[in-house]
Parts: sequence; structure tokens; C-alpha cells
Amino acid sequence: KPSHKASRGISEGADVSQPNVLFVIAHPDDEAMFFAPTILSLLRLARLYLICLSVGNYEGIGQARQKELYASCGVLGIPSSCVFIIDDPRLPDGPQNQWDRHVIANMVGDCVRANNINKIITFDERGISSHPNHIAVYHGVRVFLKDQPDVSGLKLITTSLVRKYIGPLDALYHRVFSHTTDT
Repeated sequence: KPSHKASRGISEGADVSQPNVLFVIAHPDDEAMFFAPTILSLLRLARLYLICLSVGNYEGIGQARQKELYASCGVLGIPSSCVFIIDDPRLPDGPQNQWDRHVIANMVGDCVRANNINKIITFDERGISSHPNHIAVYHGVRVFLKDQPDVSGLKLITTSLVRKYIGPLDALYHRVFSHTTDT
């Protein structure tokens, strides 16, 4: 269990038994790189949706990346009718581009209302890879959730760089450093 409180509006491990769950990602490939295990674990528990807030055109291959996203979601079990890819000039892909959290909140809100979403899963405030677009997605979702009592949020927790690359030793590290006693 985390020893700190989650940010307002987004918790770190709430029950996801509600039927409609929306994954909010920044780019095509985020679903596979960061959220695949969660998506696979929820397939039988909820109807899954995914909104990608850019076409991933940073290197000029947005069309190919969109096709890859639909194919990846199909493999993961999310039907193409439940995948929404946003191509909006206010959200250009790229690490130098700052995304407005209110634009994100509005887009997420439209998707939530259109699909009766109960839960949202996205990045945490550090964006997993520290990508500014990922961080903006977190903040946009947080803005949306602020006044949404019927929609809850979960965030994927960023792992420290050391823990990402120590492989199996991470289990030992976690056991040693997360052990607590009741007092």
C-alpha cells in the first residue's frame, strides 16, 4: 500500500469493478508501452475504452501510428469502436510542445459523457517517462475529475530509474524497503 495520499481526484488503487473504464494516453504506443498489463487484467471486469490525445505525428508518421494503435488495441482486446484518436492542432505531439490542461479536460469530458465512463486510468504527475505530453494528460484528467463525483481516476505510478533497470533485483529491493510494521 502506498504510504502517501494520492493527488486530489486520482487515486492509486481504487476498485475498478465499474463497467466502463477509459484509458487516457498521449501517443500511439503508450497503450502497449505502459498500460498493456492493466488493460489485459481488466478485460473481463469492465468495458474498456481508450482515448489517445494525439496522432503521434512528431516524426511525420502519424497515419502509420494511428493504424498501429488500432491494431495494438485489437490485440489487447479493445475494439476499434472503443478507441478514439484525437488529431487537434492544440495538442501537437512532441516533447517541446506544452498541452493545455483545460483543452485535455474538455476532450476527456466529451468522451466520458458519450460513453458513460465510470473510471479513468492515465499517467501520474511524473508522466512515467517524464514526457511533457504525458504529464499534461495527468493534469488535464485531474482538472476534469475535480468536479465529477460519479467518475473516479487511477494513475499509473512512475517507477524510479534505478528500479526500472535492476530487473529481478527489484523484488528484493521492494521487499526490503517497503516492509512496514504496525505500531
